[in-house]
Amino acid sequence: MATVLVVDDSADNRYYLQALLQGHGLTVAEAADGAAALALARQQPPDLVISDILMPRMDGYQLCRAFKADAALRAIPFIFYTATFTSDRDAALGLQLGADRFLLKPQEPEVLLAEIRTLLAQAAAPAPAPASDQGQLAGEYGAALFRKLEKKMAELERANAALRQNEERFRAFLQQCPVALAVSAASGAVELVNSAFVDLLGYGLADLQRVDDWWPRAYPDPAYRARVQQRWQQALAEARLSGGLVQPAGEFRICDSAGQMHDLRISATFVGDRLLTLFQDLTAIRAAERERALLHSQMMQQDKMACVGQLAAGIAHEVNNPAGFIHSNLESLERYLTHLRRYFDQEQGLRAGTDTTQLPAALAALRHDCHIDAILRQLPGLVRDSLDGTERIVAIVRDLRLFSHRDSRQLASLDLLACLEGVINIVWGEIKKSAQLERQLQPLPAVRGNSQQLSQVLMNLLVNAAQAIDKPAGRIVLRSWREADRACLAVEDNGCGMEETLRARIFEPFFTTKPAGQGTGLGLSISLQIVEAHQGQLRVDSQPGLGSCFTLCLPLAQPDNKENP
Repeated sequence: MATVLVVDDSADNRYYLQALLQGHGLTVAEAADGAAALALARQQPPDLVISDILMPRMDGYQLCRAFKADAALRAIPFIFYTATFTSDRDAALGLQLGADRFLLKPQEPEVLLAEIRTLLAQAAAPAPAPASDQGQLAGEYGAALFRKLEKKMAELERANAALRQNEERFRAFLQQCPVALAVSAASGAVELVNSAFVDLLGYGLADLQRVDDWWPRAYPDPAYRARVQQRWQQALAEARLSGGLVQPAGEFRICDSAGQMHDLRISATFVGDRLLTLFQDLTAIRAAERERALLHSQMMQQDKMACVGQLAAGIAHEVNNPAGFIHSNLESLERYLTHLRRYFDQEQGLRAGTDTTQLPAALAALRHDCHIDAILRQLPGLVRDSLDGTERIVAIVRDLRLFSHRDSRQLASLDLLACLEGVINIVWGEIKKSAQLERQLQPLPAVRGNSQQLSQVLMNLLVNAAQAIDKPAGRIVLRSWREADRACLAVEDNGCGMEETLRARIFEPFFTTKPAGQGTGLGLSISLQIVEAHQGQLRVDSQPGLGSCFTLCLPLAQPDNKENP
C-alpha cells in the first residue's frame, strides 16, 4: 500500500486529504511544515508528497529543493497543492525546482486522485536531475516570495484598516446604545462607559478609571458591598466555566454620584479578554410595582369595608338581639335585687324583735312575700343567658375587627374551618334571611395563608351565595375535604345559578349583576387574586335555576414552614 506524505500548516486541509486518500486505499503521513516533513521523509521515505507552499519554518519551494537535492528522496513524486501561489510564474518555478505537478486548491477529488495514481505508476522512471542553473532558480524563488509577501502585507493592511473601522463603529454603537454599559479590561482598567451609563449614574471615565474605583462609589455600605462582591465573583467564576453570561442572582441597590439609590439588574459577557457589563434600571418599574401593590391593597380594603357596610344591618341585628335580652335580664335582676334588699332588711328586724318560737313562721312569710324562691330559681338562667349573649357580641365584634383591620400580609399555618366560623359570625344576619345553613364539614389539616385575606374570600363566597337565593327553602351547604396535598372547601347554594356567558365573566374586575349600590364588582376578582397568590384554585360550577358551587382549594402547610414577613 503506497504512502503519501501530506504537508500543510492547516490541520483542516490535512484532515481532508487524509480522509480522501485513506478512503481510496492509500496510507497517509502528515507534517505541518517543510522541516518536519523533510525529517519524517528521511526516516521513512514516502511514495509521494503533496505539499502546500506558504508554511512556517520551511516553505514548499524549499522542501522541494531539499527533496531533489537528496539522492535518497529525489525520485519520490512531488505535487504542489496551493491556494496562495496561483500565477503561471509560480507554477513554472515549482516545476523548475523538480515538482511533478503544480495544482491549485481546491481540486475535484477525482482529478487529484487521477494525478496521484499517474505519478505513482510513473515512480519507477528515473528521477529528473536537479535544476542546473541554481542562481536563476534562487532569483525566481526570491521574487516569488517577495510577490507573495507584498500581497500578504497589502491584505494585512486592508484587514487592519477594516478592523480599526469596525472597532470605531462598535465603540460608536456602544456609546449610542440606550442600555447603560461599561467595558473593562482583564487588567481592571475601565475602557468605556457609554452615555446611558453616565446619564443613569453620573459616573464618567474620570471617576472610574479602574474597576476598584467602582465598588466604594456604587456600594458605600461596606457590609452590603462585601455581599455584592461575593455574589459577583461567584457569577464570574461560573461564567468562565460554562462560557455563558455573567448573571449574579437578584437585584442591586446602587448609589449614583448624587447619592440617590437605584434598583438595578446587572449582567455581563466576555468579549475576548474584555468584560462588557450591562445595567438595567428597574427603579421606575419597582416604584410602579409598589404603587400598584398599594392600590391593590386599598382596593382590597375598600371591598372589605363595602361588604361590611352592606352587612351592617344584619350585623347590628345580630348584636341587638343578645343586647336586647341582656338588657331585659338586667332589668329583671334589678327588680330581684330590690326584693332581696327588702328581704335582708326585714329579716334583721324580725330576728331582733320576734319571739324565737314565732321566728321561723315570720321568716317563711317574709321569704314568700319577697319571692325569694322564685328569684333563686331564675337567677342562674338569667346570668347564663346574659353571659351567652355577651359572648355572642364579643365574638361578632372580634371577628369583625379582625376582618376589617388592614391586611398585614403575613403568612402562617392556620385553621381554614376556624376562619370560616368567624366569617359566619359576621354574615349570619345576611344568611338567615334567605337560607338554611348546612354544615357537612370534615376536619382539615392546616393550610398556609393570610387569615384576613382568606376570610375576605370566604365572606364574598357566603354573601354571594345568600344573595343568589331568590326562592323559599333556600339552602347553603358547606362541605370540606382533603384532596392530595390540598385542603378544599365548597360553598354551594340552590339559588338562581348562572348562564355560561355570565359564568365566564364573574371574575372580571368591576363586573357585577347586583343592583347599583349593592356591590363594587371587585369581590370575586379580588378573591381570585388572593387565592392565586396563595398558590390555590377557585373554581365555579353553576346551572341556571339550580344554583352555584364555588370550590376553594389551598395547599397544605408544610411542617418546616415559618412565618414570612
